[in-house]
Amino acid sequence: MMTRIILLTLLLFTLASTRIEADEGLSREKETRHLAIQQTKEKLLTILSDAGGSSRIREALSPFRKEVQDAMAAKSSQEAQIFKVGKYDFNKYITASALKGKWLHESNEKDGLFDPVDVIIDFDRMLKDLNIDLIVVPVPSKIEAYPGVFDSSPGGSIPICPARVAKMLDLLNADVEVIDVLPTLHSLITEEDDIPVYEKVGHHISGIGVKHCGDLVAERLSRHELKGSDTSRFSDKKRRSTERIDRGVRMFAWPVRMDGKKYKHVDDSEVVIIGDSNAFAYESSSWASHIARATGIPITDLSFSNGGATAHTRLVAQGLDSLKKRKVVVWIVASAHFDLEPWKKAPFPAGATVIGLAASGKVDEAVKKYHELVKAGTPPELDEEEVTRIAFGFIQNRDYATAHTLLEINAEAFPRSPDALTHLANVSYRVGKKDQARSCFEKALTLDPAPHVKERILDILKKLDEEDQK
Repeated sequence: MMTRIILLTLLLFTLASTRIEADEGLSREKETRHLAIQQTKEKLLTILSDAGGSSRIREALSPFRKEVQDAMAAKSSQEAQIFKVGKYDFNKYITASALKGKWLHESNEKDGLFDPVDVIIDFDRMLKDLNIDLIVVPVPSKIEAYPGVFDSSPGGSIPICPARVAKMLDLLNADVEVIDVLPTLHSLITEEDDIPVYEKVGHHISGIGVKHCGDLVAERLSRHELKGSDTSRFSDKKRRSTERIDRGVRMFAWPVRMDGKKYKHVDDSEVVIIGDSNAFAYESSSWASHIARATGIPITDLSFSNGGATAHTRLVAQGLDSLKKRKVVVWIVASAHFDLEPWKKAPFPAGATVIGLAASGKVDEAVKKYHELVKAGTPPELDEEEVTRIAFGFIQNRDYATAHTLLEINAEAFPRSPDALTHLANVSYRVGKKDQARSCFEKALTLDPAPHVKERILDILKKLDEEDQK
């Protein structure tokens, strides 16, 4: 009897000690997180204070903004959306969005759409309820990294895009963790001036920039006890890229695997990256690959083109079971998205949806679930643009068959959409289904497509006729 009591006492003591250690570990994580938020907030407030406040910033930026606007109007390359200043090309659309940002945070709610800051705060609270940390990385516009190429650059401590600073402060004040990568990018320009931290022609951060920004994220992740190990075994070797996607940018410090292959993310990591093309513009030098290199753990990458404003809804659509596997969500989003349009809030996760299954690559399961719901008389509420974006992701990877499968249910769900039919027709032609392509194109013509789309459809139909006559 005494032996049982002693054993029970030891067991209870062990369980209590384990619980105390776990609580202490969680407390350290929270304390480190709180400190990171406070330090980031203090640095941003110092920037605004050193700049002399909002009135002084507006005054200092007035001639700069005029010069940029004049450059956008007068200088362009072969692409209408590009203007060149010095040795760099800037995107008109993104530059204009970055500069037009309002200084004061304003709520913009209509038709279920909300201010992006409110959406992120809401998503952060949802994740906190699931004991998941959110880290937001607003990617600065290219003009913020290279204001000095303009003669009227205010220089000094004046922030080129004060709205980005203000909105980061909004998030930090709501206890959302944010990483400001701009100081790191500026330090690289000083130290390694011959290597651009952004693409020369494009608007994404270059490989060397992503490496150092990824290190900032890895440093924040170090407070967590994360499971898993990355078996890719990255080497210390540096190499330059010769791939077409580099767009003329010399790239260093790619995370080269020991076997020479490109890094591939995993599906079930405790760390998941969501966001737009800034996260994966360079497949071998993505944020996921550099964070995996720096932390030694595998990373899940769910980012997709133009997905900064909807990445959270795609993650939630994968279902509660999938989300519970995560400890940290890293949201990488172009800061220009904060002023382009209002965002949607994500509902609390339930079971995996058709969109969630498709976004995670389980297209066959997504199609099966779609048809089951339709047969049951409860068709799912699909987002046509979201399904198209997911399909385009497969097209970018030249997986036309999977894209075709997904676009078929999109056209079925939106039979009166000329865009849905045109997208399906284009991929149908790619996979050799010319009869289906012709049928979809002809139906799209009856639905009053945009003039440029109509012109393109007529050209393709003419081409199909010529092929049939051969």
